[in-house]
Amino acid sequence: MRIATYNINGVKARLPRLLEWLEETQPDIACLQEVKSQDEGFPVEEFERAGYGAIWHGQKSFNGVAILAKGTQPVEAQRTLPGDPEDEHARYIEADVFGIRVASIYLPNGNPLPGPKFDYKLAWMKRLYDRAAELLAAEIPAVLAGDYNVIPTDADVFSPAAMADDALTQPESRAAYRRLLYAGWMDAIRARTPQDAPWTVSVQKVTNLSSDILTPGEQWYAVKKIQSSQPIRQLVFMLVVVVLVVVDPLVEVVGTR
Repeated sequence: MRIATYNINGVKARLPRLLEWLEETQPDIACLQEVKSQDEGFPVEEFERAGYGAIWHGQKSFNGVAILAKGTQPVEAQRTLPGDPEDEHARYIEADVFGIRVASIYLPNGNPLPGPKFDYKLAWMKRLYDRAAELLAAEIPAVLAGDYNVIPTDADVFSPAAMADDALTQPESRAAYRRLLYAGWMDAIRARTPQDAPWTVSVQKVTNLSSDILTPGEQWYAVKKIQSSQPIRQLVFMLVVVVLVVVDPLVEVVGTR
């Protein structure tokens, strides 16, 4: 089984490339972030024609997450992250697919800091920890996939010095992420590629080029094989319950931006 996570940064603007990517890579499950579309504008018909069922949680111009499943319809289990009834950001959706509980996550960036955006990020991570603990207690195979907006270690970024003052590298952000791992979750990318793993964060820029005019084969992602040495352009961490990896060694996890 292939499970992928993709920060699409505007599902309608990049729909042709997204459909091409689905055709080329054939993920069984694809989690999307930064959909940037209201619910009524989500292009579900296009995905259905491509052979994918979909659920989504949209928001105009910002955020938005979705889960696509090849040949089946994801069954929604949770919309929005519990713990703050006043939080209106579309950053979390959860579904049952192929016997696995899958969440698509777009964690807050947290910049600038200090300030309310960083406080919101840390509070959101605490809520995620609480929800993840509930999933662990349920003893079901589960995947928390998405854009975590955290640089867990210096090895996860092309230039630690360039990101030293960013919210993604702060001790509080890294500690909140480590709490998830210590609670019993596995960083699937690092588990599969402990040496020479692809970067999970890169802020390289392409002058006079847009991802809209690059073919999927030219875009920077590690999608065909998780062992790819290509840098991933933004954090695309996937956390997987240990039992999932043990029970089904054929599960492949990939990420792309």
